[in-house]
Amino acid sequence: MNAFNYQTWKKEESEQKILNALTQGDRSFSELLVLTNLSKPILSARLKSLEKQKKIVSVAEIGTKSYLYHSEYERLTDSEKALTLIHNLSGLVVHHLDIFVKDKTISDDEYSERLDNGVAILFTLRMYSLFLAPLPEQEEWIRLVIGPEFAEKVPKLLYPENRSRLTILKNISRREQAIYRSKDVKEAATKLVSYLEEKVRQIQKPQKSR
Repeated sequence: MNAFNYQTWKKEESEQKILNALTQGDRSFSELLVLTNLSKPILSARLKSLEKQKKIVSVAEIGTKSYLYHSEYERLTDSEKALTLIHNLSGLVVHHLDIFVKDKTISDDEYSERLDNGVAILFTLRMYSLFLAPLPEQEEWIRLVIGPEFAEKVPKLLYPENRSRLTILKNISRREQAIYRSKDVKEAATKLVSYLEEKVRQIQKPQKSR
């Protein structure tokens, strides 16, 4: 990846942090500083960039000189929508795990099972987000998390000539497999948005009373 592409990726990464922070509601500049961990100059520049792209709007707070920033979700690209959904779902998983660990009515075995499931979901969501990142970013993550030995042989191990492509995915749903098998980032993003929005609707659907 050349320097220009790297800088473009870092810019998009910073803007995505802002979009993620705005998914739960409008935020002030000071709130975004805390939520994104960006410096004031970088945050200011990224906000202006997003406003120029019409992906966010600033609204004056009544009775103050401050502004609140609002996300124009429908104007986001599919990649940006997918990443905000991944961010929200990841936060929801951690929120539930935090509730479980404080629940004294849950046995150790039950909590352990829920923790295992939660970590598996978070790992899957992380893998989804990596599909929308540049290849060098994907390779760096694999090196850090799984190890350089595996990273060096990823093409040979995941795409063996004498075996079905991506055989490690045989235990996941066909719809999820289709996401992993997307031909490019754009296709993966489009499939992810549809899949994740459905997951969010399922989670938010009111439970029927027994």
